[in-house]
Parts: sequence; structure tokens; C-alpha cells
Amino acid sequence: MPVRVENIMSSHPAFVASPVRAIHRSSDAGRIHEYESVPSSFRHIVVELESRSFHAFWREPGEPEWRRETPDAAGPIRPPEFGITLALDEVYHGRDFG
Repeated sequence: MPVRVENIMSSHPAFVASPVRAIHRSSDAGRIHEYESVPSSFRHIVVELESRSFHAFWREPGEPEWRRETPDAAGPIRPPEFGITLALDEVYHGRDFG
């Protein structure tokens, strides 16, 4: 389901994290477009649910173009907005992809 602006908790989000499943990839592409259309958004992280991987998307303040990192299966996730580091072992704790 696409993200609707009225359903966003903050009226000016700067960061969005989103879990995705491979079978929903086409609808997730629409969701990513919706995130990128929010003027205050500068970063979103897409975390894979069926494999150990994430993608980071970001733009610098004042820039209209988004940058996309290649998928990363090693990590960690480092959103500078929060000054924290999330190890993929923590993100996927208890999850077996074998």
C-alpha cells in the first residue's frame, strides 16, 4: 500500500526505514517514489525481509536528486541523522536465511 502523506507520523520527516519482501518489489518501488516525494525527506533505508541486505537512498539538503547505494549485505547501517550504528546481526537477530 502506498504511503499517504496524512498517515506519516511527522509532518516533516527527514528519515524513513522500510522493510520489503521480494514478492512485493513492484509496489515497494511506488512506496520509494512516495518517500522521495516528501520534501523534508533526506534519507530512507530499505531493509530486505527475505535476505540479509539493505539499500540506502539519500540526498543532500537543497539537492533534488537522490543517490542510491548498491545493496549491502555486510552492513552496518549508519543513519547519520541519529548518530548510531546498527549491525546487521542486530537487525536480523533470530532470523535464519538458510
